[in-house]
Amino acid sequence: MRNASTKTLVLGTVGRLSKEKGHAYLIEAFSKLIKEYPHADLIIIGDGPLRDELERQCVSFGVKDMVEFTGYQDDVSSFYSSMDIFISPSLVEHFPIAILEAMNHGKAIAATDVGGTGHLIQDRDTGLLMKPASSDDIYRKLLTLVDDSALRLFLGDNARRFVRANYSLEKMVASYRKVYEEVIAA
Repeated sequence: MRNASTKTLVLGTVGRLSKEKGHAYLIEAFSKLIKEYPHADLIIIGDGPLRDELERQCVSFGVKDMVEFTGYQDDVSSFYSSMDIFISPSLVEHFPIAILEAMNHGKAIAATDVGGTGHLIQDRDTGLLMKPASSDDIYRKLLTLVDDSALRLFLGDNARRFVRANYSLEKMVASYRKVYEEVIAA
């Protein structure tokens, strides 16, 4: 990654570096975006079997110096804090914890519409939904977010409010309590 004084926008993703997480599509989309926004950087947090292949892809697309692979991180809070946009390019997703974390940090989110993602991301309200396995759609959605800082703030604020209203510790405890009460009553 470049010197912090030269970058203006940080995009990031968190997840295991495996095929089903769709990182290859994100890197291809980022390689298109960087031609219009040369001061953007991409942080890829996580590790896995495709790391070497994804790093080679960065070299072949000419974005090696703009992409940082951090490897596995126990605590990703500081990384979320440094991001302007969070991207989830997954091809398969059950319950996307990384999206919940990014929402809690008030980040603008672009996520593929797979699995449980649509329960969290309401398109153009709490984030932008993308087609899975489409670097072109990822590129278009990133371009929208990069071009519109007001939209980024709007989506990030809505995402934070949504996750805190629906996934707070208090909500989870109340939900468990209800289940226990129903089991005891039965």
